[in-house]
Amino acid sequence: MYSPESEDLQQVIYSSIHTPSTVTITTEGDFDNSIDERRKALQSYREQVSFGPLVWDPKNKRYYRLSSSSTFGEEKQESRLLNETVNVDVYLSLFDREFNLISEIPLPQLNNQSSAKYFVKDGMLWIFENKDDEMGFVRLGFQQF
Repeated sequence: MYSPESEDLQQVIYSSIHTPSTVTITTEGDFDNSIDERRKALQSYREQVSFGPLVWDPKNKRYYRLSSSSTFGEEKQESRLLNETVNVDVYLSLFDREFNLISEIPLPQLNNQSSAKYFVKDGMLWIFENKDDEMGFVRLGFQQF
């Protein structure tokens, strides 16, 4: 956490219930690997948790963050680098203004949102969704904890 007034930088550590705290990135021999080894490394990376940005909700005085991880099948998709995506696990984390984890919940309804775009408006989390090439939003409202 960065404080512009004092120019202090403070590390915030918390224990997640559903997602790991770190991602393992293998970069050893990046330019020496075969295309197949690079594909496997990319798929392994995408299977790990991907953290979205923290967004501030001024009405409820808390931060929201989506995170996700993908599961891949065995079938190779034509003209695609990675195998078919079988499932995406999406989680919503809620933090207070000091970045203490309040709650973390799975969102199985968003199982296709590996890189969801989202923002806060009027105390609700708005998540972009493309339905048949039409722009739509999933809106999540929250009760006070």
